[in-house]
Amino acid sequence: MKKTVTYRYDVAEYLRTPEEMAAYLEACMEEAEGDAAFIAKALGDIARARGMTQVARDAGVSRESLYKALSGERTPGFDTILKVMAALGLKLHAEAVHIPNNNQQGDPTDARIARLMAGSGFKLRKAMENIVIADLSIPKHAEAVVYLLNEYAKDDMGGGVELADSVKKNLVYELKKRQGIFVVIAFVDEIPAGLAICIEGFSTFACKPLLNVHDMVVAPEYRGRGISKRLLAKAEAVAKNLGCCKLTLEVLEGNSIAQAAY
Repeated sequence: MKKTVTYRYDVAEYLRTPEEMAAYLEACMEEAEGDAAFIAKALGDIARARGMTQVARDAGVSRESLYKALSGERTPGFDTILKVMAALGLKLHAEAVHIPNNNQQGDPTDARIARLMAGSGFKLRKAMENIVIADLSIPKHAEAVVYLLNEYAKDDMGGGVELADSVKKNLVYELKKRQGIFVVIAFVDEIPAGLAICIEGFSTFACKPLLNVHDMVVAPEYRGRGISKRLLAKAEAVAKNLGCCKLTLEVLEGNSIAQAAY
């Protein structure tokens, strides 16, 4: 008897034209029943069909962040959805939906809009931001440190060269070995967005500890949201808790944007 050979079905292989992609997304929206992660997964299928690297570039986000946002395992912010749809050449459209409700005429406008959005499979929400002191024994935190520092290294202000493989491999291990290092990470919708690596020093003139922000980075797709200021506020809280006499920050002379923000 011959063995039956099966292959994993991948819808991205069958989305060949813009019309097919739009029809696929519309069908997924109708089936989503309010599950925004399901819609994100559908956008991920379309992005893979178009080429994830190109879509990430057009959307102004990193390839790694795009994969995570469109994995279907999390709900990306609505701004991310809009960026990706624009990069894919797709548009959301609104249409009147008849929703039987005896009290509909007297309902507040916000309630009517909420029902319309629910009918289209979307829920508007603010992106969830979380600023934490990293625990480098947690894989999620350790991976975020390497990813974000590598993003910094690739930026013009970081030298424009990716971290060496040996650095990526050993960075977290070496940081964990040293006392007086505090790592602050910003997550947006559980995606690494910003990083501050702070190193405790000592002021001989004040005879007190000080805290130096040695590395500070916000991923390109999350800039302009005030994340750097909130990272610094967290670093300041750490410094106060340590009894530091001051908080210092290293900024390259030519990095006028960072100087203005800080």
